Amino acid sequence: MSYSMNAHAARLEDGIVRGVALEGNVPWGALERSRYEQTAVIELGVVPGGYGWVFPKHDHANLGVGGWGAEGPRLRMHLGRLARAHGVDPDALTDVKGHRLPMRRLGAAARSGRVLLVGDAAGLVDPLSGDGIYEAFTSAKLAAEAILADATESYEGRLAAALDHHAAASWAAKRAMDRSAGACFWAARSPGVFPVVAGLLCGDVSHPNEARGVARPPLRLLARLAS
Repeated sequence: MSYSMNAHAARLEDGIVRGVALEGNVPWGALERSRYEQTAVIELGVVPGGYGWVFPKHDHANLGVGGWGAEGPRLRMHLGRLARAHGVDPDALTDVKGHRLPMRRLGAAARSGRVLLVGDAAGLVDPLSGDGIYEAFTSAKLAAEAILADATESYEGRLAAALDHHAAASWAAKRAMDRSAGACFWAARSPGVFPVVAGLLCGDVSHPNEARGVARPPLRLLARLAS
């Protein structure tokens, strides 16, 4: 069953915002391998509510675009433009797949009685990156522990404690990105900021407020954009 069917059946879908993504692959012969093999390319400010990407894989590259759910009818156009910008014929893309990205609003319910939603069913895709593997494993672990302890009522509180701090920062960054991708790009390139961003993605930094020194002014700008 898809996440939407599970959330709908549990009457918990109102707290989920949906994004969309479209991706495809090209062999290295269609893309300059030496330029992209060790570089992840991220394109900002083009797809509302998201970004475009070129990710190197073992024997191919993955090209994709993602954004707000309203961009669904335009995703193929966005993907074609991205491909052409990198010298790839859009018709050369293979294994083209679309995805729906469920993103949980802070405070949205993930439990109804003895029904506990995890992963995509709970809308645990990160709103900034579009990834959700860590959230899926974390929520599954917490749900299993709550069930084994016969304490399903504890699940939502433990889920919030584990994920909401990071999710709040991701939602704030997403708002800032939507309002000014240029300012976000400038801030990300400012001295000291990238280690903070990397720390957030790796879980070593729990919140941008932990930044110190030269990283604080550009992060304050992002905070104002997100407010």
